[in-house]
Amino acid sequence: MEEKAQQLKKISCSGSSVSCTNVVLPKGVEIVDVGYGDKNCVMVASDGSAYDYNSLITTHTKLKIKKAIQAACGFSHYLVLTSDGMVYSAGNGTATGMGNSGNISSPKMIPFFKDNNLKVVEIKAGVSHSWFLCDNGDVYGCGGIGWGLPLTSTNNTVPNKLKGIKAKEMYCNNYAYGIWFKDENDEIWGYSDYIRNNKKNYSKLAIFKDKQVLKVAPGYKKSLVLVKGENDVNEVYYEASQKNPQLWDALTKENVIDIDFACHHCVMLTKDGRVLGAGSPPSGYGVLTLPEIPKSKKWKIICGAWNSVCFPSSSKNSLLYDMEEICKESDFADLEIFGRKVHSGVLKWRAGKEGPVAIEVLRTFSDKHVNTFLDWCYLGNTSNLELLQEVWKAFGLRIDPQKTIKDYFLELYRNDDSKDFNILVEENDDDEEQEQEKELIEIPVHKFLLQARSGTFREMFSTVQEEKNQVQDFSGIGPESMEIFIKYLYTDIIELTADDIPEFVLPDLEIVPEYFKLNEINNFLEQINELKIKFNVN
Repeated sequence: MEEKAQQLKKISCSGSSVSCTNVVLPKGVEIVDVGYGDKNCVMVASDGSAYDYNSLITTHTKLKIKKAIQAACGFSHYLVLTSDGMVYSAGNGTATGMGNSGNISSPKMIPFFKDNNLKVVEIKAGVSHSWFLCDNGDVYGCGGIGWGLPLTSTNNTVPNKLKGIKAKEMYCNNYAYGIWFKDENDEIWGYSDYIRNNKKNYSKLAIFKDKQVLKVAPGYKKSLVLVKGENDVNEVYYEASQKNPQLWDALTKENVIDIDFACHHCVMLTKDGRVLGAGSPPSGYGVLTLPEIPKSKKWKIICGAWNSVCFPSSSKNSLLYDMEEICKESDFADLEIFGRKVHSGVLKWRAGKEGPVAIEVLRTFSDKHVNTFLDWCYLGNTSNLELLQEVWKAFGLRIDPQKTIKDYFLELYRNDDSKDFNILVEENDDDEEQEQEKELIEIPVHKFLLQARSGTFREMFSTVQEEKNQVQDFSGIGPESMEIFIKYLYTDIIELTADDIPEFVLPDLEIVPEYFKLNEINNFLEQINELKIKFNVN
């Protein structure tokens, strides 16, 4: 099998040192999710296939599973979720959910969910237990989950419904003995060997009621909690019991945006794209930046039992990634509703009304309606279709739920009337001896999209009050190349034919990532290289 290196990086934590090595993967495989335990490392690829690596991540086996979208590994078992809501499991013990405690050498579908007409949307695996979140908010668990939790059955070899909670997210890890939830109201509930309420129930983490919890990373007898701090600088707490959580002082200036935690080590991602490694807090053997890993906010980090891995989220989704970022960031938003910052350009595009008018319409709905609608506006999320249809009706929108966000971006690219910003470039002149002033060519574009995708424009908009919504200092790139680049911003695709004079346009486009400070350049550069080979351009 042909192979390609450096898509998956193994992070080794031993004593007071943290190191990183590359792992060889099958050619063409683009990782979308990884589950990492003690015995297995299961990788899900963009084509729906799944691979099982041994504990040292040196050899791989392709699993007989199609349409895989998520993976989760416990200490000695693993789970794979497919796009149709079914779950496959393999390994030892009752956590496999197969109705017995024996060993399952190759993954088999857990019959419980199909038999009960349930669709699973998220899976988590602990040291000896498994958790399943269904599309209706119900949570099911199996394996070593006794501890007095309010379950519907005492048979822990098959999934059991957890009473009294509707969840939207779950948090667990391969070395965790408990489970955490974010409920429909964004409140955090936890249950483990150090926060149980008289061993009878899970508990709401009231200690964080005044903070926005971004993520919980359960570990062995400790957990890390990532919360939104003051001035948009996030904070990390450890020993997250109800009674005495402690701020991890070593991370107060790092502005961590993602965390994961396992047995005695943790890995973190900072807002400026650095990957950090440490032992168990508070000392953590010191917090170390891993210089072998290039800076990128797209790294996904997964802690295994003793080591960890990180991998870049799909480069083919850089447009959606950028939209997700401005959905979270408030720096360039000019409107607000229910405490959430909104870009007027996005509302005009999706709601068909000017920003302030759209806000007034949204104020007639609940905050849940508004958040659901805004998630659709920025990300194309249609998971709560019933609420969306109520808001669409108020705006007089007729929406096809089957259309993707990329379909709408292509329509947006073709709609010059709604573009609110102009880029000016000089026309190409074949007559080098002609000294007369070159004509300026105007290329319309949407300002919010430039803010989302280009660091150059973000800096410019934050420091310069542009006149008549025009930028003129882009003479370094010709109009043909600029048109191709602008379309890429809307579609994530570089479209080029022989008529575009590739030997002129391609070298011109190569300077674009640095010139415009693209947030994520891998997808762009990969397409440039493929086109250079296609058109035989050096």
